[in-house]
Amino acid sequence: MARMEIMSHTERRRRRRWSNEAKLRILAGADQHGVRIGDVARRHDIYPPQIRLWRQSFNYVGRPAMFIPVEMSIPKAWLMQTLEHLANGWPSSEIYTLIP
Repeated sequence: MARMEIMSHTERRRRRRWSNEAKLRILAGADQHGVRIGDVARRHDIYPPQIRLWRQSFNYVGRPAMFIPVEMSIPKAWLMQTLEHLANGWPSSEIYTLIP
């Protein structure tokens, strides 16, 4: 005969309240390279979608912006010609005609 466990109402998973500091600490752990959200959720006894909801709710306010460096190469001759045209009253709306 199979064994069955009966849980009373008090033994069920209850709703917990997490402080913002605790949520941010858990989110920081989930952001580590190579870490899976499911592993972090199990470690803290929460469901993975909860971490995703916290990410959305915090929207990572206060997190430093990440910029990707971009290098643009503009031919110096074109730049000088464009600046000269602008200085001589060339309408800025027609600058696109100068683009190489």
